[in-house]
Amino acid sequence: MTDPIINEIVSYLKRSTSIRLNGCPPQTCSLDSLDSLEMFGFINFIENSFGITVLDREVRPEHFDTVAATAQFINRKRGGIN
Repeated sequence: MTDPIINEIVSYLKRSTSIRLNGCPPQTCSLDSLDSLEMFGFINFIENSFGITVLDREVRPEHFDTVAATAQFINRKRGGIN
């Protein structure tokens, strides 16, 4: 089963950032190469696409280090199961 949140994240990253995912699995697709402007845009995308607010204190490596970690963070913020 494919996770729609992961699909949306990957689609955004491919079209809007310089990051190259090269088919890696979401659990290991690192986002650490996003520069500060790309990260700002990524957080804006997350807030607008998923109807959540990302607080400054939530911008932490464990929430944004991989595609899967970001999807889990979004699920938690939306009250879903991760």
